[in-house]
Amino acid sequence: MDTRKKQRYFLYGLIGALVLLVVITGMTIYTRSRPQTKYLSSPKISQQSKFQHADVLLVAQVKQQVKTTTSKGIPTTVFRLKVKQNLTATKLPQSLTIAKKGGRNPQTGSVYLYHNDQFPLVNKTYVFALTHDHGRLIAAGPYSTVAANPKNIKQASTLAKRK
Repeated sequence: MDTRKKQRYFLYGLIGALVLLVVITGMTIYTRSRPQTKYLSSPKISQQSKFQHADVLLVAQVKQQVKTTTSKGIPTTVFRLKVKQNLTATKLPQSLTIAKKGGRNPQTGSVYLYHNDQFPLVNKTYVFALTHDHGRLIAAGPYSTVAANPKNIKQASTLAKRK
């Protein structure tokens, strides 16, 4: 093989290695810059069981995400809600502030959620299964926040009447 062919093959190999290096570096930067979803461990529970054992069950629209605090690396997000339908006998104001276990960790950018749970978005409506904790209402665990579709509202309403 003559010298020019050897140089050409060497150059092709070098270009291929550089392209591969650029692709690997780009993928590494991309995956580290994107927030990763981390699922919190919790006991297995059904949506029906969650609704039955909730202290307060309501259909509400998220008006504002107030703040996020972090304790032991796990975020808790505070939301302001507009109650559309209170499904339990508990008296509640039309405007309500709740704490939601989970959210985006401000330090890492990672999103923490329970399996089978949703992170509420502003101006969207959800069924909230809340519990009382030290004088405040908390949404924590699987199925504590689910989309307010007719099926979920009917199930929540039926289970709330059985209490």
